[in-house]
Amino acid sequence: MAWDTRNPYMNYGLISAYGGYVFGKGKSGPDVQDVGLASAGAVKAAVLINDLIYQDGVMHAAVDEGEAKRLFLTGKAAMFLAGPWDMGDLVQAGMDFGLAPLPRPPGAAREWSPFVSVSGVYVSADSTQKTVAAQFARQLTGQEAQVALAKAGGRIPASRRARAELRNNPIVSGFGQVIGQGTPLPHIVNPDALWQSWGEAMAATVAVPRPDYSKILSRAVDQMKSAFKP
Repeated sequence: MAWDTRNPYMNYGLISAYGGYVFGKGKSGPDVQDVGLASAGAVKAAVLINDLIYQDGVMHAAVDEGEAKRLFLTGKAAMFLAGPWDMGDLVQAGMDFGLAPLPRPPGAAREWSPFVSVSGVYVSADSTQKTVAAQFARQLTGQEAQVALAKAGGRIPASRRARAELRNNPIVSGFGQVIGQGTPLPHIVNPDALWQSWGEAMAATVAVPRPDYSKILSRAVDQMKSAFKP
């Protein structure tokens, strides 16, 4: 198995399965002062990932997303944690592959629930061709375009009609299973404060065997809360 274990985006499915979370729920959106990335569930996920590397020897700490895909493409990894953005390379390589969600981790109370998000098209308020731009945006988000993008590069349609048209497409149906159990990616004003501190913490939890997980993650949470203060 291969994935970038230092990447919090890729690790979140395990964190959420053990009850960890990014932000609590506020009145009008995420509560950025309620950060659950040093909770007991987040620590359990970090322990599992570290054990898979150093105790079980089934993964490597120094593998980024590109290397994980390369290992899979060259037959050196039986599986890798992927997203729709990887599918074009696999199809182009002529690989016979299948998609499946990760199973519930050992001892977890919930299913694996990775981040999911939606891509959109924006029209600039400063555009001098707003009508043409809006027409192009509608075309890009229409059923025909979404079907074409899915066939060309594995992008999963947001349109239910497009997904219904592609119901026999193994990539669309495979990721459809994951989308149903996924967690929406949080949208916040200062995302760098989240991803930088969290990424550094994730890298530290896999740098050596069995570090002080709570200390590492708690320090990252303190950094985030400080950065999010108004």
